[in-house]
Amino acid sequence: MSKINSCKVPSSYRTLYSIPSYRTLYIPYLQLFNFVASLGLGVCVGVSPFLASASDPAPAIVVLCLANAFAGLHTPGVQTALIQLAPAFSGIVTGIFFSVVALFSIINKLLSNTILSTGSTDEWFIVFEISAVVALLLTVFFTLWGSAERQVKHGLVKKPDPDAKSETLSENTTIVALAKLSMYLSHQVAAKQ
Repeated sequence: MSKINSCKVPSSYRTLYSIPSYRTLYIPYLQLFNFVASLGLGVCVGVSPFLASASDPAPAIVVLCLANAFAGLHTPGVQTALIQLAPAFSGIVTGIFFSVVALFSIINKLLSNTILSTGSTDEWFIVFEISAVVALLLTVFFTLWGSAERQVKHGLVKKPDPDAKSETLSENTTIVALAKLSMYLSHQVAAKQ
């Protein structure tokens, strides 16, 4: 558990650090993170059935651990994209997103169970290759169309109210007048002493 947190905490801090000082420069970085993550995940999952053997399972385990590490690289890009999609509703968007992820996880288990009727090596090969293709498709889709640009239209943007503007101007005028009066009075008091 601590290893998972030690990987996700720096990633989360990096994500939080990049949001307030948001620049267009971050979009290529996020796309690069997701490209490397999806490509590494797809390649590692796709290669692991070729390395599997009953006598020496270590290479397949190492490659699957690498696949998990590559999957962790999705965190900065996905979290930033979810927050930037609709800043005012990021909690709702994230909840909906993770609900859809949970639904697809259930579908994945059911599909894998359907494919693995006998549990043979060939059936496991099919399961891993389908997973690799899905991960590799993400490299194409997110690299071409993915973005973490702030979507202003989904935020709570208030339209300027003409009455509010005049109140602000009158308040500013009053404050300036009081400041000038205060300076005048302090100057007069200092001159009399």
